[in-house]
Amino acid sequence: MDRSFTLAPGSQVGLIACSDGLRPDFKPQLDELIRCLNGFGVRPKCASTLMRKDSYFSGSPAERAQELNKLFSDPGISAIFDISGGDSANQILPFVDFEVIRASRKPFFGLSDLSVILNAIYAASHVPAFHYQVMNLVYDESGEQRRRFFGTLFEESRDLYDFNYRWIRGDRMQGTVIGGNIRCFLKLAGTRFIPDPAETIIFLESLGGRAGRIASLVGSSGSWAILTSVKESYSARSPSWNSTGNFRSYRNI
Repeated sequence: MDRSFTLAPGSQVGLIACSDGLRPDFKPQLDELIRCLNGFGVRPKCASTLMRKDSYFSGSPAERAQELNKLFSDPGISAIFDISGGDSANQILPFVDFEVIRASRKPFFGLSDLSVILNAIYAASHVPAFHYQVMNLVYDESGEQRRRFFGTLFEESRDLYDFNYRWIRGDRMQGTVIGGNIRCFLKLAGTRFIPDPAETIIFLESLGGRAGRIASLVGSSGSWAILTSVKESYSARSPSWNSTGNFRSYRNI
């Protein structure tokens, strides 16, 4: 991850939904996010594929990819924030212009199902991407998130990169980080869009899923091939780790 990236007052950023489209009742939160970014002196530019138009989708896979390509090719855009999640981000991969992304080298931010896009960008364009959901600025703990966001992207602090963790084995890791949400990351297994795992650190997270479900995902043929090639691994804390017994179960996977 390129920690040298910063924004400045007057910067323009893109907002897009590469995964499932946003529900109509999400519009007040989107409006609040835009006001928040404006308060930082940032000018958001919304893709035409944000809100749901047909069932779960804000557009066809080709249309969503076209909007992403436009944001990457726009010289006035400093960074792109995906504010979606769900299941359908991998639909757009055949239509993404990775050469445009390689040429622009502008940062892309996303979380959850956007793990698909983050890793595909790195694999196909060798451009680092950011595992972060900008909607945190209007969700729970928004005050703390806004402080960390502003400090990191405007004042070059490390606030968004510093978080609590617990070592299971060893006490140090260094290298290129791949991965993200474990279920979504594994959708790339066997495709040209998954990064070469050799000599990398793999980061895996899951909002839900107890030890049995995580063990099933880790034990799949696709993940086993990846995990046996990586240099180090890091697993993010799940809400179901709260008890000591659950933590021991995860440690034994």
